[in-house]
Amino acid sequence: MSYTERVTRARFPDGALFGAERLVDLISPHLAGRPPTPETMRQVVPALLLHQQGQLTDDATLLLLEWRSGNELALLPDAP
Repeated sequence: MSYTERVTRARFPDGALFGAERLVDLISPHLAGRPPTPETMRQVVPALLLHQQGQLTDDATLLLLEWRSGNELALLPDAP
């Protein structure tokens, strides 16, 4: 995972930082094989927004890559 510092430095109104530890806690289940990458991002982004009460005060970027090998096309509905 890659992220800008504005993810971990996002502040709650009382000044509490979102922090790297919270981010790691959110992605750790993914690293253990569950949930899949898109679902992990669907959990991280709302948690970050909730921490800032729905509004980021600066840009925040997250990138989570998943390396696959094999026949990924078999995952598509219309794959042969």
